[in-house]
Amino acid sequence: ASLSTAVGGGGGGGSPGKSSLAAISGSRKTTNPTSNKEKTNNNNKSIALLMLPPLILLFFYEMSSSLPFLVWLCCGLIVYAFDLANVGNNNNMDDHHGGGGTSRGYYTLCAIWMSWLLLCIVVGYDTIFLGEEATVEFVPNENEVFEGGGDDNNGANVNASVRSANLYGFALLLTRLSLSILLLFQLATWTTLQFDWLPLQMPVIGRFFESILYATLPPVSSAMVAYGIMNLASFHNGSVYGVLGMDSMAIAMPFVFALHLALGIVLVGAAPSSVLPNATVDEKRGENDKRTKTRICAIHPREGRKLSYLLVFAPPMVHFLTFRQRIIYSYASWDDLFDLVFISTVPYTLHYLLAVAGVFDERWRRSLPWFLKMGTSPAEGRTWRGASVPMLVSLLACMA
Repeated sequence: ASLSTAVGGGGGGGSPGKSSLAAISGSRKTTNPTSNKEKTNNNNKSIALLMLPPLILLFFYEMSSSLPFLVWLCCGLIVYAFDLANVGNNNNMDDHHGGGGTSRGYYTLCAIWMSWLLLCIVVGYDTIFLGEEATVEFVPNENEVFEGGGDDNNGANVNASVRSANLYGFALLLTRLSLSILLLFQLATWTTLQFDWLPLQMPVIGRFFESILYATLPPVSSAMVAYGIMNLASFHNGSVYGVLGMDSMAIAMPFVFALHLALGIVLVGAAPSSVLPNATVDEKRGENDKRTKTRICAIHPREGRKLSYLLVFAPPMVHFLTFRQRIIYSYASWDDLFDLVFISTVPYTLHYLLAVAGVFDERWRRSLPWFLKMGTSPAEGRTWRGASVPMLVSLLACMA
């Protein structure tokens, strides 16, 4: 409208074209949703704090050679060079057609995901062909196989134990490889979300990447950190399991996983969206029907409910699968039962503390089942009956 006024009837002195362009640029600055930094959340520090420990463990401990780290450095330099040179940027084209210009580095985006594919190939090669599992776990020891001499039953038992050990090693190898590839995918996703033009030009892809990153980073980081810390503490002065012993390490691993997962939910899992402006909903609270603003997490309540299930049920399941033969043994001691009760109740208490502290939004909290939702309602709506289950679980944890 200002341009037609300036061209058609813009009399007066001065340069109407210049003033109209200034008006257009001013209107664009006011309507740009990403220009106001107060409306968006910056979760980069929280994501970096959660992603840096597993990356360090992956490149400097899990890998048998320095090749993956060198490839990662080279890919990072290539992506930075592409972004610095604005390769794939069509600012000139947009300015020529009067579009104002938007920074869209499509070639830089392609470089990021090509780097992720190359890193997956290198990490997979190192894990499968150069790792310790490839040379130790899967090769049966002939002395152990024929240890029984002429006793066929003893030889069959040894063969069965060797096959089960090989199966366990193969499953562990696939799990490590899958977690490593998923961690690199999260790194590529986080790098992709740094483009300011992505939520403007491709809002669906931006929200999809953000939801995947926020929902999968806490459990992946927790699993890799717990496994890495257990391995680091297990080898002490060349002896396996060090001075703590295998039982102590197996008992401590679920606690490390639960604490790290709770921290990941606080930092990233329950964080608001950094792609879209802050979203709030009006809710009635109190007797006077007052409406208050509550924030909305970036992930869907369905993904939030899965994170809650992992926090509450994964640690006791890992402990039970590790000590199942000892727990169900007829001569099991009370210490084994106390360990199981303690590991089963502490994650529930952590989840209850997160829910009471308001880490979850109302959509997430209301989607939980009744035994995880009891006692977590707003402060004015809590009752003794609702808090009975958390109090009982906390009492069992203290007794254990």
